[in-house]
Amino acid sequence: METYKQIRSHLALGNLNTVIQMVSDHQKKLMPIMGDIKESLEPLVGQRYHMLSPASVKALGQIGLSPGFKTKSVSAQKTGAMVFPAVTSNYGCLRWIQVSKRTESSPREPRLQQLDRVGAAVFRVLKSRTKRLWKWNPHGFRFSIIAPDEREDPNISGNSMELALAISLFSLITGLPVPNDISASAEVLRSGQLNPVSSLSLERKIKAIKREAWQVQRFIVSNSQQFPQHLRDEISVNQLSNLEQALEMVFPQKINLAATIAQIDLKQEIGRIRTLYNEYLIDTAIDLATDLICYLKSPQQKEHIPPETRLPALFTCLWRRGSCRCHQGQTRPAFEDLKRAQNLFHRSPGKIPPEDYSGCCINFAVTLKDVFRYQEAEALHHEIKSEMEQSRRPDYEQAKNLSSLSQMYLAQNRLDEAIQYQEQAIKKMNQEEVHRNHCLLAQIYGRNQQFVKAKKQLKKAQNKLSLLGDEKQRGQMFFFHWIQMEILYRQAISSKNQCSRCLQEANKIRCNYPEINHYAHALIYKFCGLLNLASGEIKDGLDLMEDAIRYLETASNPMLYLLSASVRAHRALYYMTVNQIETAQLDIEKICSHLRAQKDINSFFKADVRSLSSFAQIKKNRGNRIEPTITTLNTIIQKIPY
Repeated sequence: METYKQIRSHLALGNLNTVIQMVSDHQKKLMPIMGDIKESLEPLVGQRYHMLSPASVKALGQIGLSPGFKTKSVSAQKTGAMVFPAVTSNYGCLRWIQVSKRTESSPREPRLQQLDRVGAAVFRVLKSRTKRLWKWNPHGFRFSIIAPDEREDPNISGNSMELALAISLFSLITGLPVPNDISASAEVLRSGQLNPVSSLSLERKIKAIKREAWQVQRFIVSNSQQFPQHLRDEISVNQLSNLEQALEMVFPQKINLAATIAQIDLKQEIGRIRTLYNEYLIDTAIDLATDLICYLKSPQQKEHIPPETRLPALFTCLWRRGSCRCHQGQTRPAFEDLKRAQNLFHRSPGKIPPEDYSGCCINFAVTLKDVFRYQEAEALHHEIKSEMEQSRRPDYEQAKNLSSLSQMYLAQNRLDEAIQYQEQAIKKMNQEEVHRNHCLLAQIYGRNQQFVKAKKQLKKAQNKLSLLGDEKQRGQMFFFHWIQMEILYRQAISSKNQCSRCLQEANKIRCNYPEINHYAHALIYKFCGLLNLASGEIKDGLDLMEDAIRYLETASNPMLYLLSASVRAHRALYYMTVNQIETAQLDIEKICSHLRAQKDINSFFKADVRSLSSFAQIKKNRGNRIEPTITTLNTIIQKIPY
């Protein structure tokens, strides 16, 4: 019976009011099974009586299932949470989005990129409204999607919930409760701009609100949202252009909570810049560095913070911001920041530790390497090497530069030089960090198909890791597993009789990472996926590669896009070889888009992008372009050093 199927679907989604009213409307059709339906509804009515609408209470009486009480109104306000509409399958439903502060013991937020973007927009509004320095920390919060049965719902995702997320986060931070008569559906950009959501699902969302959140009278959407007139008759629609307008409407009252700039812990905040940079939350890293630079340059702080604390902090903020800007393709501002940092060091003898200056220069050279400016990176590394030798800098500082120089040569496939400098780095590196150098040397040997030597270096890395404490060891294992996975893949494709053993070992490693929370996890999935493809496990291989791509494309970050382009190039190559040309073209178009995302990367891959674009533009008679396209995909795979 179709009606009963619909009722079961709504019941599974938690749409209790819809179910009750459908049962009342179709009593005659449902009469043979009405006893079973009542038996299913009775406990739910008791548990969720506070969610029942007046229409549902009336319908219960009509089907002979009176709740025996007056309907309680939904609590007027909640802090850090609000109701929002979602669409799953063919039906709309209501969920709560709940934001909470994250403690050290609580798990990381798996949707960190999304939370970061929305949180940055919220904190811009906080700064504007309070005229105070608010510091956004995406690692300090997490959010949950809660179903009516109060369990988390992992199936709800997407951008349409971002305005509800922003309102809930603002509520949690300020302590201002969210009015219960309001809901929202819009994408939130980092700038605060509100973008429309799919108009196809809008009608289902409004129906869900009217039946399941009957107390909601106001609905906020983007001012560019297409909103049919017949839906406007259902609910009061507020079409706004930006987050500041939305938060002003929801929370018109004055914010009493003030984050004062005196509360800044410089050491902690500078450490956060590094964490944000390492996790590719580049925009937030730039925002934090810029805020701290303004703070450290203010006359008030020049008086209150001693130079031996203020100047090293300012130096670090400048060069860290420069590295972030270089990653985004902002070349001129990046070099200006680096120049300011260098000038500050030379103007402040004895105030900024020499190891900080060396770290600045090494990291900047690494950034140049990451955006394929190899000539400048090589020159800077050798300049640092010469200066360190002349000034007799400690061995471990020299080792960091030598290791980074080795990685730059590896990126260019200059393997002999890469081996030479990594071996020198191992001799100079301190024992607590040398495990990483052994991994990097193993990676070089793996790419040179010297698998016996690669395994020896991995064994040495494992021995060094075992000497670390449990917590430190856990924090480094994903790097070890990434290199191990790459070597297993390269060994399998070099010798087909090794495929089965390598695949078994690779799948065992991958099981340590049930979800992707870091770019290194994505690379583990990439190489495991490729190994599955090479072993004939096509579906598993493609699924793993899709998981990696989905994570890498969550944020609009050129470096993560570069890694995604590498995965897509491998996948497109597979589709080309099995003659699924149309499917390969989808990947090819995305590869071109990703390689254009940053100026230096675009310049480096210009000829490759031109070649792929010409293939994508041809709709018929592609036969003579297939081989050149396969060659270009292989070239891109070789050029991207991950």
